[in-house]
Amino acid sequence: MPYSSSEPEAHDAQESGFGVYVNPSQHLALRIASPYWMPGSPDWIFVSGDPNASLVRVREIAVELGLTSDPESIIWGRLPHVI
Repeated sequence: MPYSSSEPEAHDAQESGFGVYVNPSQHLALRIASPYWMPGSPDWIFVSGDPNASLVRVREIAVELGLTSDPESIIWGRLPHVI
């Protein structure tokens, strides 16, 4: 379930793939600001079109979307090693 917003910038960001994604099973959040590596569905869920969103905001959105009942468990992750 992607994050939805009526703001055109959020839609444009989701179309480009740039923003913040959460992997609820791993309790990780990733900032994506370049096409170097794009997270795959369904493991990674787009939650914000703002790649500079704070972890506090990312956690709030994750709770709103029902991705976690423990927002403190979500931490910043790292991009996987891509060869």
